[in-house]
Amino acid sequence: MPSSAPTGLSSTVQGSTSVLLSWSPPPAAEQNGVITVYTVEVVNTVTSNKDVYVTSSTSFTVVSLDPFTAYDYAIAANTTIVMGPYTNYMAFKTLENGKQLLE
Repeated sequence: MPSSAPTGLSSTVQGSTSVLLSWSPPPAAEQNGVITVYTVEVVNTVTSNKDVYVTSSTSFTVVSLDPFTAYDYAIAANTTIVMGPYTNYMAFKTLENGKQLLE
């Protein structure tokens, strides 16, 4: 079981209904096995609805989010045997419906 959580979390809001989450694996000395997947937990802070996703990548795009809404997210690393600890929750907010990011 990993003894520490992933590090370097970041969120990039991609519009009113999606966000790209990314992170780095736990330090190698604290992985205690081969990291096979990551568990991504996303919580709507208005409704408290929680969605959990599993990915083998160190990034994940969450879609079908509510526009102009605050969310919290946390990530945990998993070996083939067990899941390690979650990160502390981080926050992001989706854009208003119909708004686009300026580049």
